[in-house]
Amino acid sequence: MKIVLFDQVANPAIPLKPANHFTGSSLPIELVGVPGFFGGARVEGVKVRITNPNGVEAEAPCDRCGFRWIVLFAASNFANYGFVSKGLRVTLVLKEDDGSLHDFILAVGDLDVTAANANAHPAEPSEPFYVYKGGDLYVKSEVRDAVQHYVKQTMEYVEGMGWGANWTGDYLLSTDGEFIPAN
Repeated sequence: MKIVLFDQVANPAIPLKPANHFTGSSLPIELVGVPGFFGGARVEGVKVRITNPNGVEAEAPCDRCGFRWIVLFAASNFANYGFVSKGLRVTLVLKEDDGSLHDFILAVGDLDVTAANANAHPAEPSEPFYVYKGGDLYVKSEVRDAVQHYVKQTMEYVEGMGWGANWTGDYLLSTDGEFIPAN
């Protein structure tokens, strides 16, 4: 998917055109029109964040390739279909003269994930299946003996595949709101 950012560089309040994608498919993104400087600061990097129809966010840094910036999100991010208002965000990493870095949200747009086949399932964002705790993301995995189990999700980069999710562990949510390893 090619995203042209000339309009957003001129006015970040202009939304991106809606992005369309299919379930079960990786999402390559190519950004065109990223400036070398923005607001008097040097552009040191670019990040893209997607929010899938289930409400799970994934953010990845882009690689510079000439005048383009590219990133690849794994197919595991798009298991279910649905529409996400403001589900795509492009952020510039700016470096000031004093060496400090800060993020600037340049562009935001909608993401529409379409069922690629009859076996695809709709997302259920009204019933959250994840919990943020201490900067970590825990996703519901299964219910065993009427107890909800969770796995810890981390984002990892795999050469040739791109950014994707990795789920590890087996956790329970205690009554005091803490995640503890399941025995």
